[in-house]
Amino acid sequence: MQHSFINNGCEETKIIGIFSTEEKANSVVEEYRNIAGFSEYADYFYIDAYE
Repeated sequence: MQHSFINNGCEETKIIGIFSTEEKANSVVEEYRNIAGFSEYADYFYIDAYE
């Protein structure tokens, strides 16, 4: 899971972690949406599946 957005013309990306299920990743997204630095761009979390 990552949090990525454009700020002042620069791409900002933070790798949050790797989770065993999409449900766990979504749970962490909900927690991070309330943290300063993430809450300003609350809709910019990305979850990718890997096998």
